[in-house]
Amino acid sequence: IFEVMDITYYLKIIYTQKNMKYPFLNCWGLVCEFYQREKNKQLDLFEYDDLNSLNICYQAYKDKLTEVSKKDNCIVAFFKNGILVHCGIYLHDDKILHTDRVTSVQDLNQIIRRKNYSGVKYYDVL
Repeated sequence: IFEVMDITYYLKIIYTQKNMKYPFLNCWGLVCEFYQREKNKQLDLFEYDDLNSLNICYQAYKDKLTEVSKKDNCIVAFFKNGILVHCGIYLHDDKILHTDRVTSVQDLNQIIRRKNYSGVKYYDVL
């Protein structure tokens, strides 16, 4: 699906801490936009001012998620000390689509090393 989806649409996302409307989205906003456009599933947008707020949103929403093995087009969630600090979309071959100051496709393992994440989980929406 990576070859057929319009990846340039997502690369136009401009990172903002608060979810607004495409193209101004945070990392969870990118996930919501992806799920609506590619999977026709509506996810709730959450605004957050800091990483603690992002984790609170995750705790409130995680009963609507199911943990999966790493697979194309699933949510990839990054943790530090058990707290969700970032998320994106797993594309394929350890590449992820995410926004963190800029929106890009990057190598999963490089991001884990560079950001010193202590855990990674993969989710799909129920």
